[in-house]
Amino acid sequence: MPLLDKINRLKPQNKFILFLAVYFLLHLLVRVAISDSVEFDEAEQILFSQQLSLGYGSQPPLYEWLQKAVFTVFGLNIFSLALLKNFLFCVTYFFIFKSARVILKEDFPAILSSGALLLTHTYGWQSMRQLTHLVLAVAICAVTFYVFLKLGEKKELKYYLLLGLFAGLGLLAKYNYAVFIFSLVLGGLSIKQWRRPLVNKKILLTLFLALALVTPFFIWFASHPKLATLRLREMQMDASKVKGIFDLALCLLSLLGPLSLIFLIFFPRTFTRNKAWNGREYQFKLLLERFF
Repeated sequence: MPLLDKINRLKPQNKFILFLAVYFLLHLLVRVAISDSVEFDEAEQILFSQQLSLGYGSQPPLYEWLQKAVFTVFGLNIFSLALLKNFLFCVTYFFIFKSARVILKEDFPAILSSGALLLTHTYGWQSMRQLTHLVLAVAICAVTFYVFLKLGEKKELKYYLLLGLFAGLGLLAKYNYAVFIFSLVLGGLSIKQWRRPLVNKKILLTLFLALALVTPFFIWFASHPKLATLRLREMQMDASKVKGIFDLALCLLSLLGPLSLIFLIFFPRTFTRNKAWNGREYQFKLLLERFF
């Protein structure tokens, strides 16, 4: 068939992009077909995204701004909710693939690296049914990491600007992003390949752009502290040290357990020291180790 012949002639990267598009299009169509009812996070978006504001509650406002734009174009409906979320899924998987491609220099292992995200319960399943701000934050983390890798390789002005742009957007997506970008920069500063671009004068442009994006929101935050920290204070009311440690261990097991088991069975060398790393690969290995 002509269509199958065209698909077979595509490069592996383009085949992967096509797969992502089809896979998440099916998710979108299934979500629209199943029910008109909404989950908690979706109901929150329908309520908040009907108007633009610098802040809405205990989460930063970027998801609401994006959802407002999609509602404006496609209407206030389930399709609009599912469209934005599935687009963000595509962004996440694509940029994890791109980052792995930078490190591994091969398409197939990079595709496996991206697909491995499906083995994490929170992102592979729970985020399909619920969650909004987390989905956006992970997408921005994936783009940020790719930009950071490219900055270490090329040190071009556009990567400084892109890093500032996505750092600002990440902080507007979810507060947890601050832990991600802090760890990434700190890990980079400990490695020569990334220390040079990070102590370059151009990094001031990165900082300026990120601050310019987040300052209006943090002004709103400072004037609405009770509303902005409501969910955090609710969590603290029920917190206990023993239960907190136990819950953390359980969360880590549920998040990484399936992924670790599959890799242990099919890719056992993942858990051993590889003496075949060349100098370039070792730099990426160090970055990931120190980041985590």
